[in-house]
Amino acid sequence: ETINSHDVETDYSYNKELIKDNLFKSKEEIQSSLMITEEIKKTCKSVKNDIKRYKSITAEILKGVKRISTGYLAISNDYSQKCKLLDFITISERIDIDYEMKVFKDINVNTVTKIVDKIEKFSEITEQKINEISALITNVIKEI
Repeated sequence: ETINSHDVETDYSYNKELIKDNLFKSKEEIQSSLMITEEIKKTCKSVKNDIKRYKSITAEILKGVKRISTGYLAISNDYSQKCKLLDFITISERIDIDYEMKVFKDINVNTVTKIVDKIEKFSEITEQKINEISALITNVIKEI
């Protein structure tokens, strides 16, 4: 049976300003954690230097590790819960670090160095991904 011809209207309208606002908001949300990643990197460098200098775990080193883990928790819990985009881009590194911390038994130079290295790498990768995604969002906003 033949079908009569139909005029199909493809008049989709998008609220471009709302899209731009949402993209800009997402960009601000992920960039808000950059300050913490920078602080984590600085503290990691300081702790690693102290470990090399003292060749043992001191109270000062443990205070630095506490600052590092507090920053890591802020990004992995607080910021990631507020911003699903940040949660998405950091999940694989967070799974690796969380596993390492669960099997972390003894506090010694090797284990502390390993955890500090992993969290430092996490902050570097997170910062890199945030910058890449922010640039992509900026380009998309310009295209709209």
